[in-house]
Amino acid sequence: MTLHPEALREPGRGLLPSPRPDALPVHSQTSPACRQPHLDVPRTGSPVSHTAGGRLGTVTLPELECEILALVAEGKRDPEIALELGLPVGRVAYRIGAITRAFGLTSATRPQLVHLAYEHRVLTPPPRQRPVVLPAEQDHHLRAHIAGETATRYYRSRGLTPKQGSRIHLKLRWALDAKTPAHTVRQAWARQILGPGRFAADLHWARTHIDSQHLVDQALVVPLPGGRYRLAVPAGPGHRSGFLALTEHADALAVAAALRGQPSFPDVRIVRADTASAPYAVVWGGRPATPNLTPAPLPSCVTGRPARTA
Repeated sequence: MTLHPEALREPGRGLLPSPRPDALPVHSQTSPACRQPHLDVPRTGSPVSHTAGGRLGTVTLPELECEILALVAEGKRDPEIALELGLPVGRVAYRIGAITRAFGLTSATRPQLVHLAYEHRVLTPPPRQRPVVLPAEQDHHLRAHIAGETATRYYRSRGLTPKQGSRIHLKLRWALDAKTPAHTVRQAWARQILGPGRFAADLHWARTHIDSQHLVDQALVVPLPGGRYRLAVPAGPGHRSGFLALTEHADALAVAAALRGQPSFPDVRIVRADTASAPYAVVWGGRPATPNLTPAPLPSCVTGRPARTA
């Protein structure tokens, strides 16, 4: 049983049955700030569990709750939100509880709610800025935030003392210029650490597939034409080669130009990829362990230098 959104405006009204869970996204009712058009970009598969069954119900958030969630994402605290919206302070926490239930959760942290709101287009994600790569411990702490882990449980699972955990938390907030844990999530979406973009997908893959996280910490942010970015992880122990699959030869040229001459990016070259969606790949180090790349030479007009084989 959960409170129906309309009943939230009059707490004296009764409870209505919970909506039937299905896979339809959450959406806002009226607030323009809470509406987001469909973004035709790949999703990253962030590690968030929406409900016990892993599915999300069809829910409509009232405008007031959407405004409260937007202010939480901006780093406002309950007294500030109450003052701005003309509400009693206790009503803010009450509405946060209603938002939690609307997402099909029995409990949630505010960073988790903000991440869910962006992921399911309840709130408009912030404008993208140049990406950053956080150190591994800070990145792990951030992803624990959006998974709904409390600070105490996170510190215990990592074998950290409260003082050690608080130090990591403060470093994360300083790195992203964030005021609160929920604001940290907003800043992480703005800096493309989280979200549906290609850079966030690169980073998520690197954090989950490369054993040497020290190498990921040293990864380069590679700019592409049109204000886009990709992540290139250097070669090193346990990761002797790397590659980026790309759709346009102009992107491949930009990546190769950015990586040539960089430490730990030996023998940078452009090769063909056997996929129609990404026909080019920039490779460095040894031959990557993937069947999708061929050593066929590319014309010099594509590589920017005389043709060669991988």
